[in-house]
Amino acid sequence: PLRFELLGGFRVRRAGWELDESSWKRPMAARVVRFLLIQGAAAVPEDALFEAFWSDRDADAARQHLTVAISRARKVLDLPGAEESAIEVRERTYRLALRERDSVDSVEFEAAAAAALADAGPGRLAALRRAAALWTGEPLPEDRYAEWSAAWRARLVGTYSDLLGALIESHFAAAEHDEAIRVGRRLLAVEPLNEAAHRSLMVAYAR
Repeated sequence: PLRFELLGGFRVRRAGWELDESSWKRPMAARVVRFLLIQGAAAVPEDALFEAFWSDRDADAARQHLTVAISRARKVLDLPGAEESAIEVRERTYRLALRERDSVDSVEFEAAAAAALADAGPGRLAALRRAAALWTGEPLPEDRYAEWSAAWRARLVGTYSDLLGALIESHFAAAEHDEAIRVGRRLLAVEPLNEAAHRSLMVAYAR
């Protein structure tokens, strides 16, 4: 199975072993894989890839660069002799075809966060803690300034902020003010201008 990690930096593991950067040979191959990963199961038209990475090239040149990047990525992700590639190409669209045993850390985080935020029962605090523990750092810091990653990054950071805000309130309800302070500091590290977090910290210190 393949394990893709996008939080705190891009890493790929196969059966627990990390594939080092030299495996990719070309940085563009890894960038294309990251682009496909954040699209989820959606098939991406080649024009979207052209616009993201080769907007200054004509279509033929961009297609040639894309072909090379996909070929290199397949050599990294596909096992020798595999009948099907991890990157599916159909009618000039591209999709990362994850198998059932493959996993992506950001997908797991979002699923856990959604479940925790929807939990109104006695297990809410524990669920919020478990979900927050899945956050291991900034989403794709390698692509911090790439236009194609901006909306995805903002969505993840927003979810993490909502999660921490809910966690602070749960700690308040449990009279765990030290924990509320600790989580409040984590929230301000992500969003320094979050006024609600500043208010929560002041309340927690006062209590």
